[in-house]
Amino acid sequence: MSMSSLHDMFSVITSFADLVTNGVSVLVGIIIVYLMVEMGQLLGGKFRVALNYFIIGVCVDVIAIGWSIVFGHRALFAGSVHDFLMAVGMLLITISTYKFALLILPRKAEKGVYTL
Repeated sequence: MSMSSLHDMFSVITSFADLVTNGVSVLVGIIIVYLMVEMGQLLGGKFRVALNYFIIGVCVDVIAIGWSIVFGHRALFAGSVHDFLMAVGMLLITISTYKFALLILPRKAEKGVYTL
């Protein structure tokens, strides 16, 4: 077996494994969004706002994975769309975590410091 045919074989296996992994990731993301939307309908107020940031962040990450399945890691302008979308998704999930933390951490009013 020549090196080029061996390389081609591994390339096909790697591409298939990437497709399966990304497909499962999209499916899991859709299930998470569905469950979070269902839970969000039972809640309200500030908790719902924090949960919405999380839901949107996961949706953006699912879109990023879907983008990489369809288009790969194509670069637009300075970076890839996949990487940009993943960064936006992580930012939204981080905002969600901060908003959840504000709901549960006691605050020292005089210093504006949150304590455990």
